[in-house]
Amino acid sequence: MMDTAAIIDLKLHETDLEEREKEQVRAGVSHIMKKQINSGNYMNKIDTWISSSIKSLTTNNNICITKADKGNAVVILDKNDYNQKMQTMINEGPYDELIQDPTPDFTDLIEVHSSSLKTNEKLSDAEYSKINQKTPRAPLIYGAPKVHKPDTPLRPVVDFRSSPTYNLAAMLSNILKKVASKHEYTVKNGEEFVKGIKNIKIRPGDQMISFDVVSLFTKVPIKETLKIIKKDFKIMIT
Repeated sequence: MMDTAAIIDLKLHETDLEEREKEQVRAGVSHIMKKQINSGNYMNKIDTWISSSIKSLTTNNNICITKADKGNAVVILDKNDYNQKMQTMINEGPYDELIQDPTPDFTDLIEVHSSSLKTNEKLSDAEYSKINQKTPRAPLIYGAPKVHKPDTPLRPVVDFRSSPTYNLAAMLSNILKKVASKHEYTVKNGEEFVKGIKNIKIRPGDQMISFDVVSLFTKVPIKETLKIIKKDFKIMIT
């Protein structure tokens, strides 16, 4: 049964189905398997070797177990290969090595500004407490394997959840969503995009182009982006 599920997942990566349709297939397979597992003493037969296999994987220091970039699949990589790809990605990316950890400085800066806003009654006590992280740490970067691409490259993912700016960014995100939802170039998801282009007439000689930007978020020009946000936010308010 597990071999069948693995084969189905591998074959899904070779199809032209949309990610939503692939998830529907996976959900259907999972439903069938759960019904079979819950019947009789099936779990008693496989429980022993599954437990020993999982324990063997988790104690193996030569592999890296992580989730794929797409498809909610679990990927097992050679640790040396993973580390080499991560190092290459960092060396070639828009990153600078810092002499010291700036986390304490950012923590103090946020506390000073949020305290001033609370004093001027721009922030409530609850918002002030939420913005300021109690035990902040520097963000952590890891790579999500792109199993649907040749040589399984990694997508950089940065975990900011305990960083000093995370809660502040979450609050700002809720505000900026109101701006983005009214923008003419914003789409909610892939399904909405498909509906939007369904009735577009392609003329002879026209070409449809899709741009695949490498490490998009780390290459967004911050100063220009802030100017656009400020401009659109003013328009929304007026």
